[in-house]
Amino acid sequence: MTLDLLFNPGGQVLAPIENPAKRRDRIEEACSGVVPDHWISLRHGPTQLPTVHLDQELLVYRVDNGRLLAALQEQFSQHPAELNRLYQQEAKADTQVLLHRLLLEKAADERGPILRELRRLKVQTEPLLVDATGVVINGNRRLSAMRQLLSENPEIYQRFSQPLVAVLPASVSRSEVEYIETALQLAPETKLPYGWVDRRLKLRQQIEVLGLDPDWVKEAYQLDSRETLDQELEQLSLVETYLGSLCKAPHQYSLVSACEPLFQKLQQQLQALSDDLREPWQAIGLLLIQQRRDLAPTFDRQFPFEAPIHRSMPALVLQRLIEEGHLQPSLRNKSTRLKRRHRRRLVAEVLENQDPKRLARAIESAVDETRQQLRQERVPSRVLHHLQASKRLLEKLTPETLNSRERFELQAEAEAIRGRLRLLLADNRSASGTSMAQRLWRLQRRLQRLLSRPKN
Repeated sequence: MTLDLLFNPGGQVLAPIENPAKRRDRIEEACSGVVPDHWISLRHGPTQLPTVHLDQELLVYRVDNGRLLAALQEQFSQHPAELNRLYQQEAKADTQVLLHRLLLEKAADERGPILRELRRLKVQTEPLLVDATGVVINGNRRLSAMRQLLSENPEIYQRFSQPLVAVLPASVSRSEVEYIETALQLAPETKLPYGWVDRRLKLRQQIEVLGLDPDWVKEAYQLDSRETLDQELEQLSLVETYLGSLCKAPHQYSLVSACEPLFQKLQQQLQALSDDLREPWQAIGLLLIQQRRDLAPTFDRQFPFEAPIHRSMPALVLQRLIEEGHLQPSLRNKSTRLKRRHRRRLVAEVLENQDPKRLARAIESAVDETRQQLRQERVPSRVLHHLQASKRLLEKLTPETLNSRERFELQAEAEAIRGRLRLLLADNRSASGTSMAQRLWRLQRRLQRLLSRPKN
């Protein structure tokens, strides 16, 4: 696919003008005398922009497009200098051809089928948004679809030869451009959602590269709190650790395209752990994500993707793995609070394990066995808690508040509980004696239920 074919309605070659000053002059001339009639929200409030039809050669795809961040970083992961060149030579023909290909894939996505809709309608329904030099801030996918259709059939799609655009004033700052793009792309009813990694890359770029105020970014993305912003950035950090340290494939973000819930849940649980547990459990969680196809389908319904049933569980699972020889047997009988050098050894063993499938399955088993153990140990305290709660409720009752049926049912339950408690608190704890006592208790309870039924 060449640029000539893409921008060639009716045989006329229309490569984009590379000089931004020339594009600006042409666009300024086109807007001369046009009454602004298109509303757009800037951070300081709404404003009106002029809308005009511009030649294709005046319109340039934006490299710094939030939807393309992950794809571009993945494609140029081995050649970062080439990615920098794209930013510096945005209007160059080869840059525009590459962006066109990536954007056209997005335009054909069935979750936001712009190409299909434009093919059907054959008209543009809303203006693109461009800066004063013709760089498209909002509508890059629509422009790619219009250009593709125009190259396929210049007669049917002749209207796309001069797209309608709303032009931002030259005074609009870079931060305002970022705000506009973010606000427009977050409209869920009309937009294909950002890929989850693209979104987080854009967040980080705006804060760390562009130096935008985190509170400003929070507002632009309509996040409910600064904590939510920090969580999304931490999830991106987990992704990059996963790709770089475990998969040995830095920037290959397509490997995690379907894993957003796993990274979200893992980050939430890691956030609640103490420092000495967070590092090893981060490595373990990432290993489980990598080996997820060889684990039970419900592996993500247990720690470290769901809250532990007791705060002691993370340390107990690690201790079990160490005692069983799956991780660092040399740490047996060490203090339950791991020292920094011990944590580093555990992390290295998890991330560089020669048999990751075996280790992941051992971890899965250890988590399940520890959960069952803790659940069993919690039963007596839960029973006591419920008995105490029932006692408090009983203290609020008086004989006058009970009818005959309620009185009989309470009496039956009280006798049954009394019998069960006698069994539990008895000195004789032999297995056979307990089994016989349990059978007698069940029989006693059935008889009491029969005898305590009120007569009609």
